[in-house]
This record gives sequence, C-alpha cells and structure tokens, in this order.
Amino acid sequence: MGSNPKRLHVMFFPFMAHGQLENLLETMRPDCLIADMFFPWATQAAEKFNVPRLVFHGFGYFPLCFAYCIKLHKPQQRVTSICEPFVIPHLPGSIVMTQEQINDCDEGTEMGKFMMEVKESEVKSSCVVVNSFYEFEPDYAYFYKSVVTKRAWNIVRSLLGFEEKAERGKKASVVALCTIRNSQRNRILDITRHVS
Repeated sequence: MGSNPKRLHVMFFPFMAHGQLENLLETMRPDCLIADMFFPWATQAAEKFNVPRLVFHGFGYFPLCFAYCIKLHKPQQRVTSICEPFVIPHLPGSIVMTQEQINDCDEGTEMGKFMMEVKESEVKSSCVVVNSFYEFEPDYAYFYKSVVTKRAWNIVRSLLGFEEKAERGKKASVVALCTIRNSQRNRILDITRHVS
C-alpha cells in the first residue's frame, strides 16, 4: 500500500439484534464488520451484503489456545481421577491442570451447541481480532497464529474506547475508521473511535 495507507469504513458493534445489524449493513455498506464472537449469526449477515466479518475475542490468546488444546487433545479424559494433574499437550508453558478445573462443554448441551456455532462462524469469517498485544503473551499469540488460525490481529480493547464504562451499552453501534498498514512482517490494525 506504500506510505499512504488506505482508509476503510469499519463497523464495530458490541450489542445489536440480527435485524438491526442487517439494516445497518444495508444502509452503511461498511468495508468490514467486527462483531463479538457471541454473535455467530453476524457472519451470515455480513456475507449477505458481501462485507468481510472479523470475529472479536475479548479475552486474549491464552484462553483461546487453552480451549483449542483441550478440545483437540482431550487430556482430561486420560486421567484416572478428577484430582490427578496433567500437562495440557502442545500448549506453550507446560500448564498443569486437573479434570475438575476444566469446564468441558459437552456438544450435546445447549451451550456446547452454541459454542460449535461460534467456532463455525469463526472459520467462515475473514479474520479474528484478539483483545491482546503480542508483548503481553508472545508465546500464545505465536501459537494461535501459527497453529490455531493464521488470520488473527492483536488489538487492545481500551484502544476502542471501552474504558468509558458509563457509556457502555448506550450506543447501538460504533463506527470506526480503520487504517491497515502492511509491512513485510506484520499487519497492524489501528482503529480510532468515531461514534455515529
């Protein structure tokens, strides 16, 4: 892109109903949509209007990597007691847990089914945006980007203006101007807040 970065019109919405989102997407025609992971239907809404959807994870890389390794390797099923410690395979840092410390979502439960929808929408999305920065958890950021998914950006939630707790939930949407700067090694997503 050179020294003059491209300006994009981005929608970030923390809370909104499906119909409201579709109306907003149709009216505003943003360049991309950043939607919380707990709105899996946002991927379909964005696809309907040919808008790339980015999934926002608000809790950092470690829990994402942890959940991935637990789901894939199921080490909690190889112990003889709920109190027996085990190391989570392939997760950086030799994290030791017991079976009773893990909240294992059974895919047959409502929560398990919902989490499968969340994961499916993430796979179909354009990218994942994680509430973290590389220097805070470099091993987990690297693991997530190289093993779990190759399409992830770091962003610190306070940069989005969420420190204004008094205003939280009062706005139906936040429109952001997004500048994506490419370099040979990194993609940096800068979002500056602009309330519509």
